[in-house]
Amino acid sequence: STSAQEYQLSEGEPSAWLGRGVDRLGLVGRVEADEFRPLFDGYDLDGSKLVQNAGRDDRAPGWDLTFSAPK
Repeated sequence: STSAQEYQLSEGEPSAWLGRGVDRLGLVGRVEADEFRPLFDGYDLDGSKLVQNAGRDDRAPGWDLTFSAPK
């Protein structure tokens, strides 16, 4: 959803592309909205589907997990 995309793009320090997939996708440097939005929706920068359910509203593009050790 657009609100989820905006949340990911607006929080904290600017992000940078990392990981093995960035070379294959042609991503370098700072994460920009025009690159992030299609990936968030499941498409590469050329508009090809990266996942079967690309563009569906019920798709979960990722998970945010926090683990806290007991004190």
